[in-house]
Amino acid sequence: MNGANKYNFGLLLIFMCLFIATVVSQEKFYDRRYDYYEIDTLIENPRLLKKYLDCFLWRGPCTPIGRVFR
Repeated sequence: MNGANKYNFGLLLIFMCLFIATVVSQEKFYDRRYDYYEIDTLIENPRLLKKYLDCFLWRGPCTPIGRVFR
């Protein structure tokens, strides 16, 4: 291998490692339980919407679902 090929191979190896690390780390943080959460019910209920907004803005307590979304 000449110098240019070693450099290109090194860059390819670094990018592949970064890609794999990104994919693996995303799997830990994504929770599919809430893929079909009905956001319309939240928006249509002013009391519930205020509770979630307070949770997201760190102004009040969170429900278990609110903690996941925050």
